[in-house]
Amino acid sequence: MLGIILAADVVLILASQFGLGTNLLGRGSLSTVTPLLGVLILVSLAQGVVMGTGGIDLSIPATITLVGSIVLKASGGTDGGLGRAIVVVIVACVGSAWPTTPRATSSSILTPPSAARSRTCSPPSPRPGQQPRA
Repeated sequence: MLGIILAADVVLILASQFGLGTNLLGRGSLSTVTPLLGVLILVSLAQGVVMGTGGIDLSIPATITLVGSIVLKASGGTDGGLGRAIVVVIVACVGSAWPTTPRATSSSILTPPSAARSRTCSPPSPRPGQQPRA
């Protein structure tokens, strides 16, 4: 499957390079992609670490897109507004990470789930053929 995807990528790159007249390996294209490579390498390493530990984190691409959109809108597309845009992004990140639910107390953390259920739920029904407890 991976070989098919790689072959399709090569065919599409060659078709766009020679068939459509676009210059993907030209100076303009490479100067656009080069600043993004560092960020993409860090993101791929971070996702690799998460996936290597047996998890999957799908929030990283969405977070990068959100931060990029906020920076572009807050800066107005100019270099002069970059400082203000960074402050807006930091506020947005802190605001989105702020807990909206009450924090758990130490007693609720230390209470086993079975003990918590027994205090809040009715006693279990007797099994068929078993006498109910008094």
